[in-house]
Amino acid sequence: MESLDQLTRLLHLKDEKYQLLVAELEGKIIDSDFDPFPRHHQHFNGSFAITSESYAKSGGVPIVEHLEDCAFFEQLQALDTKIRHSFDVKVYTSARCVGRAQIGLSYQLNV
Repeated sequence: MESLDQLTRLLHLKDEKYQLLVAELEGKIIDSDFDPFPRHHQHFNGSFAITSESYAKSGGVPIVEHLEDCAFFEQLQALDTKIRHSFDVKVYTSARCVGRAQIGLSYQLNV
């Protein structure tokens, strides 16, 4: 994050704040026993912890052109998997602008 220019960093932080506010509103509207507020909004593999049973039921991470992490999350949701967006999870990633996926974090940072 420190290696980003000031404008990119500011836009990222504003988007992050917006997404957290959406997650807060969802948490208050949905009022889930297993995913209560406070909760985060991200669905990226670095923060996934699932049982092998759920992984097998879902068919695993789908082969898609972009955002396979989000597609995997949607598969899990379709199975009524209990998903918790806990703030206890800490994930560190680089601010690299060249990534493996066509559309992913590196793409977002470049945009």
